[in-house]
Amino acid sequence: YSNPMVSVHKNFRCILVLDETKVDYSDPPLLNRFEKQKMTINDMIDD
Repeated sequence: YSNPMVSVHKNFRCILVLDETKVDYSDPPLLNRFEKQKMTINDMIDD
């Protein structure tokens, strides 16, 4: 159950982390609400 009238703070931020193999099985309407960035483990490691 979801309520579309729930208030959300104007500074609310959300980050979704999905395994690339699971993206095809994720809810498209949910994913379409977000900017997508593809990252690898190498992107996370500082040299």
